[in-house]
Amino acid sequence: MNTTYWRNKIMDDMYGAAANQFWVGLSSSEPTPQGGNVTEPVGNGYARVRIPVFTAAVDGTVKNADDIVFPISTGTWFPADSLATHWVVFDGNGANAHVLSSGTLEVAIGIWKNTVVTIEANKVVITLMDYVEE
Repeated sequence: MNTTYWRNKIMDDMYGAAANQFWVGLSSSEPTPQGGNVTEPVGNGYARVRIPVFTAAVDGTVKNADDIVFPISTGTWFPADSLATHWVVFDGNGANAHVLSSGTLEVAIGIWKNTVVTIEANKVVITLMDYVEE
């Protein structure tokens, strides 16, 4: 068992103001626990967005403190039969960045030309779970 203090300390150290930069992207597929199966758009104005600040940890959970606003789309980001279904947090903005966390968007989004996607504050929720011994 780990205490709530320990989980909050780990999350604040990882995601606090002095930590590395984190970026959020969109995916039309559900990422795996290993960080695979991420289907991000390519082109048409798509870019990951830096998360400037997370909330202080509460019960081992941090959240995006501000709205996350993606650049305006200059074309369709996903094929017509696909929607953005997940947010994905990365430890960088480049091709070599690692997936850290992901979650389901409240509403799946079709992104066509001139669309602005906003993930509201407190909607990117990252929780450090306690382990369960079996």
